[in-house]
Amino acid sequence: MMKMFILFSITFACGFIENVVSNANPLPYEAIFNFGDSISDTGNAATYHHALPSNSPYGSTYFKHASGRMSNGRLIIDFIAEAYGLPMLPAYLNLTKGQDIKKGKLIEEGAVKLVVPGNFPIGCNSAVLATVNSDKIDDYDQFGCLKAYNAFIKYYNKQLKKAIRTLRQNNLHVKITYFDYYGAAKRLFQAPQQYGG
Repeated sequence: MMKMFILFSITFACGFIENVVSNANPLPYEAIFNFGDSISDTGNAATYHHALPSNSPYGSTYFKHASGRMSNGRLIIDFIAEAYGLPMLPAYLNLTKGQDIKKGKLIEEGAVKLVVPGNFPIGCNSAVLATVNSDKIDDYDQFGCLKAYNAFIKYYNKQLKKAIRTLRQNNLHVKITYFDYYGAAKRLFQAPQQYGG
């Protein structure tokens, strides 16, 4: 399952970078602000453990030094920043006072292009499956995913898309793109053999 996710992430990043690099006129971005979970910043675990990783393997492929993230290397957001010629984003808990913009209204601050990802089918997540471990066969779909959890995520994503539509209507100068993590990841769970699983 993890191999499939990694393959999906790499494929997405490579496609994005190829699109960026192939543009004759690079887009004039001055900065990237990334608000996300462990998909885009793996520092969330440090919130619970109250320690930033400073030894191997953390950072072993991140220019041979610790990155302050719960990862051994660069993340998709790092490759996107590199493709645009922007500096790497600091780890989530590495922000100094005065730079912490974890709360705020992006559009009011001048953001004009936003990508808002939906949520993954968590009913297919191996950690959720191991934790719930239901004995009822009706709790699972034909791919072994928990139906109730995925139904909730579908509802969540539907509400998120409605909110994005409202934001678009109220901010015509802003381009807001919804990224369908659910659909992309669901394909991996439905046909893992096509993706090396």
